[in-house]
Amino acid sequence: MSDNNQTSFFVQHLTLAGRQIPVERIAQLAYIETSDMSGPQLIIRLNNNDHTYNDNMKVQKGTLIEASLGDPDGGGTIFKERFTVVVPPMAGPIIEINAFSETTFKLKTPSSTTRFFVEKQPAAILRELAPGAAIDADTFHGLGTYHLNVGGLPSKLLRQIAKDHGALCWWSRGKLHFKDMARLSGQSAMLTIEANNAKARHSMLSFKILSKDYELERQHKVRYVSYSMTEGLRSSKGGESDPIRLVPAGDVAQLNNLRNYFAPALEFDTPGFGAITPGYPIKCVIHRDNSESSVDESMPAVMVATKVTHFDTGDNYRCFVEMGVFNGD
Repeated sequence: MSDNNQTSFFVQHLTLAGRQIPVERIAQLAYIETSDMSGPQLIIRLNNNDHTYNDNMKVQKGTLIEASLGDPDGGGTIFKERFTVVVPPMAGPIIEINAFSETTFKLKTPSSTTRFFVEKQPAAILRELAPGAAIDADTFHGLGTYHLNVGGLPSKLLRQIAKDHGALCWWSRGKLHFKDMARLSGQSAMLTIEANNAKARHSMLSFKILSKDYELERQHKVRYVSYSMTEGLRSSKGGESDPIRLVPAGDVAQLNNLRNYFAPALEFDTPGFGAITPGYPIKCVIHRDNSESSVDESMPAVMVATKVTHFDTGDNYRCFVEMGVFNGD
C-alpha cells in the first residue's frame, strides 16, 4: 500500500489438489484472519467455464489447497498457508471454494482420546495439541490444568484456556499465536491510517465507528466467583451490584482474567496492505473534515486489529479491518 491508488494481486501462487491454478482464473479471493479459532478462512471464486475443477480435478471436501499470499510491493509481506476444503463446490461457470487453514481444521476435529494437561503453561499445551506447529506464545503467571474429553474439540479448549489467561489464541501465517491481551494493547503503532486527509500516506476508503458498549458490558460486567477447599470463597474484581457467576475453579488472577476482552471500536477498508493481521497495532486518525487540524479525539491513540479480510479481485486488492480496544482489570 505505497499510495492511495495502488491495486495489486494478493495471490502470488495457488495450487489446488496439487495442480497450479493460473492467477487469471481467480475471479475473487478472500483471506479472512480472526483473533480467535474461527479462522483463517479462504474463499475463492474460480472461473470454471470448461468445468475443469468439477470434472477433471474433482474438488471435494478434504481437498488440499496450498497458497503463497502477500503484498510484496506494499506491505512487503509474503507467507505460505495450507488449507483444507470444507464445502465441496457446486458445478457452474463460477465455482466457490470454502476452505479452512489445515491446522485450524485439525484443531476443530473431535478428539479420539481423552487427554490431560496438568500444571502446564499454555505454550506447552499448544505444542501437544498442535504437534509440529510453530508456536508464538507469551509466558503467563502460574500453571494451568485442563482436560479434553473424547469427542471434545481442541479449538474449544484453546478458547477456554485463552479466556482463563486473559489472552487471545489464533492461527495465522504458519503460527499458532497465544498472546496476552494487555500486552497486545500496550504495543506501539506499526502503521498510521487516516480518514478524510488527502495528504495521508495510508488512507481509509471508508470507515464505521462501532459502539457495542451496552451489549459487551452486560456480557463482561460480572463478578466471577470460585470456591477453594483451603481459601474458601474467591472473587474477581467488580462492583457490589454486578451479577455473580460461579465458575468451577480458578485463583483470583484467573477470575480477573475472565473479565478481559477486546471491544470492537472501528472498522474500515483500505488499499491492500499484506502486513495487517490480528494483533497488529495501528494508529487510526479520523479527521472531522478534509483537513489536518480537526481530529476526532474520541478514538484511542492505538488500537489492535482483531479481524482482517484481504480481498483480491484480480485487479484490485483491499483490506477490511476491524479494530478493538482492550477492556480489563
